[in-house]
Amino acid sequence: MNYKLEIKNQCFKVQFLNTKVELQKNHQLKTTKGFSIIELTVAVAIFSIIIVSAGNIFIQIFRAQKEMMSKQILIDEGRYIMESMIKDIRMGYKFLDNSTDRTKINFTRYNDGEISTGLYCLANEGGVCEGTGTYLAKINSQIISSKKVNIKNLEFYIDKTNQPYVTVILVLEPRNYRGVKPSLRLQNTVSQRCPKTSGNCWEE
Repeated sequence: MNYKLEIKNQCFKVQFLNTKVELQKNHQLKTTKGFSIIELTVAVAIFSIIIVSAGNIFIQIFRAQKEMMSKQILIDEGRYIMESMIKDIRMGYKFLDNSTDRTKINFTRYNDGEISTGLYCLANEGGVCEGTGTYLAKINSQIISSKKVNIKNLEFYIDKTNQPYVTVILVLEPRNYRGVKPSLRLQNTVSQRCPKTSGNCWEE
């Protein structure tokens, strides 16, 4: 009886030891599947670099798109303003001397048999002519420039020698624009068309 009991006890001991070994092996296997602090730090750093780079690219694309839209507005507004002035100036005569104020031009306009007064100038928001204004106005304080743009510079040069002509210089920039403002400079020279049947078109 004693011999058999000892064998059982030995078997029990062996089974217990084997179980302990298996638990230790399983524990070692589980601990080797995790990440170390260094690995986590490197992963977070790489992820942060990717996020920052993607954010910078997005911001640059947004700024480029905004600048392109602003430039397109400047082109459209500049074309409309310049064509409106040139059409009137071409049909004008009796241009008053503007050597003391290049931001304004006064003339008599002949169009479809009617004679009227022509005027273009830099003006304030109310349409009153001011050399420091940022709007373009014509006769009767009528503003023809959009609120989307600033008229940064406007100059009229009248030349009465040989073939009379008027040179118009127009510089626009977007209004309420953050950052470096894009600008558009337009210049056009128009020869006077003299529709009168008699008299001198450039007589004062």
